[in-house]
Amino acid sequence: MIRKTRMLIPVIFALAIALGVDVAEARDHVVQAYLDPGTGSLIIQVLLASLVGMGFAMKMFWAHIAAFFSKFFAGKQSDDKQ
Repeated sequence: MIRKTRMLIPVIFALAIALGVDVAEARDHVVQAYLDPGTGSLIIQVLLASLVGMGFAMKMFWAHIAAFFSKFFAGKQSDDKQ
């Protein structure tokens, strides 16, 4: 697992640099845009749907998430009991 993590670090670093350059280039352009009231409600709807979706995913996979984190904390609890 450590080997996979070491392989991902250069990829993440390259993506961060690419996104930083892209943001720097986009900042120099003047953009004139009109946002109507429907755009605001769409943004709110997307945010709420994302929160509900994350809550549903947590509910569906809670046993897997709890088992994953219990691996890290199970050893500490057994040491305290002895």
